Amino acid sequence: MKEEYVVGNIPNSEDGEISKSFILSGIFEKFESLDTFSKLAVSLLLSKSVLVSSLISLAFIFYGDYLVERFNLETRYPKLYQIINLRKKFNRYYLILNISTIIIVILAEVIFSIAIINLNL
Repeated sequence: MKEEYVVGNIPNSEDGEISKSFILSGIFEKFESLDTFSKLAVSLLLSKSVLVSSLISLAFIFYGDYLVERFNLETRYPKLYQIINLRKKFNRYYLILNISTIIIVILAEVIFSIAIINLNL
């Protein structure tokens, strides 16, 4: 039988692991107490925030490329050339990741909306 002890206000198990996350438990309890349409609204808000985050990241990718070309950073700072090249390689991956995230979020919202419409019919 495991005995539990308390460190501060956080109950811990014998292994020292936190048995329940108090940071997120309040948020999950409030989310579970919402009605269906409120949960829908919260879900759509979260998906919109992911969408906006991806769009901002895309803007920074293109603006960063513009700044590198505008100020000729590759020729002005030859010591930074390797870092700039590495950045260009990672930009391709970030671009693919952000575009796929945007597509997945949009498709999920469309499917989610169609499912809601079918429930109401």
